[in-house]
Amino acid sequence: MKADKKYINNLVSGLLCQIVAAVIGLILPGLILKTYGSVLNGLMSVITQILHYLSLMEMGIYNASLVALYKPLAEKNYKRVSNVLSEIFIYYKKISIYFSIGTIAIGLILPLIIKEDIPLATIWLSVLAVAGINLTTYLLVGRYKVLLQANDQIYICNYVKILEWIIRFVLSLVVIYGGYNIAFTKIVLVITNMMVFAVLYWYCKSHFSMLDFDAVPTRGSIKQRRDILVHQITALVTNNTDVLLLTIFGNSLSLASVYTMYEMINTLMQNVLSSIINAISAKLGHLIALKEYNNLKKILSKYELLYDTILFCLYTCMAVLLIPFMKVYTRGVEDANYILPTVAIFFSIKGAIRMLRLPYSEVVANAGHYKETKVQTINETWINLVVSFVLLPKYGIIGVLVGTIIAEIYRTIHLYYYVLKNMFSFNIQHTIFRLCFNIMLSVFVYSMSTNMRIYTPADYLSLFAVIIVFFVLSSIIFCLFNWLYFMIENLFGKNVLKRKEATRKND
Repeated sequence: MKADKKYINNLVSGLLCQIVAAVIGLILPGLILKTYGSVLNGLMSVITQILHYLSLMEMGIYNASLVALYKPLAEKNYKRVSNVLSEIFIYYKKISIYFSIGTIAIGLILPLIIKEDIPLATIWLSVLAVAGINLTTYLLVGRYKVLLQANDQIYICNYVKILEWIIRFVLSLVVIYGGYNIAFTKIVLVITNMMVFAVLYWYCKSHFSMLDFDAVPTRGSIKQRRDILVHQITALVTNNTDVLLLTIFGNSLSLASVYTMYEMINTLMQNVLSSIINAISAKLGHLIALKEYNNLKKILSKYELLYDTILFCLYTCMAVLLIPFMKVYTRGVEDANYILPTVAIFFSIKGAIRMLRLPYSEVVANAGHYKETKVQTINETWINLVVSFVLLPKYGIIGVLVGTIIAEIYRTIHLYYYVLKNMFSFNIQHTIFRLCFNIMLSVFVYSMSTNMRIYTPADYLSLFAVIIVFFVLSSIIFCLFNWLYFMIENLFGKNVLKRKEATRKND
């Protein structure tokens, strides 16, 4: 398959996967919340976040493996690829052992932290279920997924993921309407993970016959694991600490449940944008491995314009429509207040800032520049923790969001500066001007949507009709104005070049 066809397939499959995930991902949490209540829903959120911390034991193997595979795959050095894959499997087997020990410890400690009256059997079964998801991911799926992504075939994983979401949805409905323990909603994911393994195993064995999956591992090919681990720690703190802080210091699983409902929408936005970047991730990795920096700069420059336009459009729509959505989504839930307009704004800001840096994070990751940027990731962690601790007692959810936003701003500014100044000779002023332009455009669209923000939909049909209309109108505005900005910027740039050439001739 040619490179452009792979890109299109990666992009289309990624977006289709996110559509399926968005639809099912919106339906299931709502059913779980209304069936089991905010306390049990909060319990599942807390367990998931805690076990995310245990995923630190992966020690950056996945990202380091991608870097290790890009060059031999680009050079078609299949013997080297086989050696790296065997080394990946050895590391994942070790991780599965450590993860099992950590899971037992969490199961013993968690009942001492939770203040609500929840049966121990429910807590332990939930911990084991979520742990099973991570274990099957590392031990079974890990090396096959990293191979496909490094080989620019993420579309295979996307199509399998679509099938997994559909099966998961059907089985989850059986659990919810059958009145089974809430932990079984997570056990379903273990079952679907096993299915994913079976499909990926068959595909890789049949389509990569040139590879020896039982080859002798080459020690040391997976480098910078410790530096990548630093990046993973900061990512986990930034992404997952808020729920734990609200649970431990906010003294409420219900508060964690409220946060999780808003974060659910933010995650959907992130997944859509990530699918756009994932479509060219392997291409960027191959160009960096082969040191084709001019082609890399051209692709990144064009892609960034499209990406930023989509990002600001999506998060402006999220800021406007999140409260109308919550009014319908949590209707009938009375054990916690989910209608918080200020929280909706702060979640949108947090998500937009985090995703702004994604293209640059991808370049840094594919180039393996983890050591050069790890100090700033450590600073990001401290900023997030300190500000969140200070503001949480007085401001609750808003406090932890402000802490995350300040940390995200610091990290994003540094990453932009590092890539544009140290890796590629981009004009940083053009990037800053375009970002400021889109921010002003977002503020304008948001300020003109007062009636939309206070709108209370009668049902899901009217809600989705409003979402579609507003999204289409917003897309037209953002695309049109960004196109005009691009044309003016190009015209101005050409005039500057003409003046410079005329000056040189006169001299």
